Amino acid sequence: MERISSEQILARLEERVIIMDGAMGTLLQKQGMCVHSPELDIAESPCLLNLTGIESVAEAHRSYIRSGSELIETNTFNSAAVSHQGGANVYGINFIGAQTACKVAAEEGLGFMLSDDNVSSWKEEWGPRRAIVAGSIAATSRNSAEYEKLAAGLLDGGADVLLLESTYDLSNAEAALGAIAGCGLPVMMSVSIDRHGSILSGENFRIVFARLARFGLFSIGFNCSVGAQAMIPFVSELAEFAEDCPISICPSAGLPDADGHYPESPEFWASCIKKMGPAFNFAGGCCGTTPEYIKALKYSFIQYKCSYRP
Repeated sequence: MERISSEQILARLEERVIIMDGAMGTLLQKQGMCVHSPELDIAESPCLLNLTGIESVAEAHRSYIRSGSELIETNTFNSAAVSHQGGANVYGINFIGAQTACKVAAEEGLGFMLSDDNVSSWKEEWGPRRAIVAGSIAATSRNSAEYEKLAAGLLDGGADVLLLESTYDLSNAEAALGAIAGCGLPVMMSVSIDRHGSILSGENFRIVFARLARFGLFSIGFNCSVGAQAMIPFVSELAEFAEDCPISICPSAGLPDADGHYPESPEFWASCIKKMGPAFNFAGGCCGTTPEYIKALKYSFIQYKCSYRP
């Protein structure tokens, strides 16, 4: 399958904000589809479904594309954790995860765009008429060889870009980017911040992105964190700092309560993201978000001209 290049993604961004998907883990858990592996001593791992329940993963991707996602993430976010917990086939998990997402993206196309006034016809410079596939990676260790396996599986499986997300430790991020930045795919990166704009290891997001600028990131942004409402004050500051780099915004639906319920409704969550515009280029969801959130974002979203210009 033909890859979507970084130039084609930038061409799409000239016309509109690209809507991403929501949380894979949230959706699969709601469907009761997460897997426990006694052999590997891994409980409730969504990425193991790449080996045991491909159709469930494929259906999750379909539901996001049909809700309005133009970028979907592979079901591979916690494959690194699976690796150092039990030694599962990390290359295979990532290869199949990317392959499954690419297959669904090709089958579904982007038919939902045909009804949008702002996208009445497809332009050649936008590349294949399908969702962009981002290989999801979590920076959970400092093992470079581990990241090389992850990236190789995602690359061979057909991913268009790599997405290092929910970054909370600067040293882990440096190890991950050192291993994947030269793999031949654009690398998007997002960090998870607290209410003060810092990641868990203590650095402010400005320091994090300044330290990582040498890796030539395709985009930077925020994901997960403490919800869409709490993310609002930091987005314009990130846009000023980023200058000529695309920005992604993928907040959670707030912090879950003791019963695992997330407080921000799809409508409220989407309204908070609208308040962050026009300072971003990609918008989607993280923990607690489902296709209903993406649908709310699509139908209530004002298509801002993006802040980045190629």
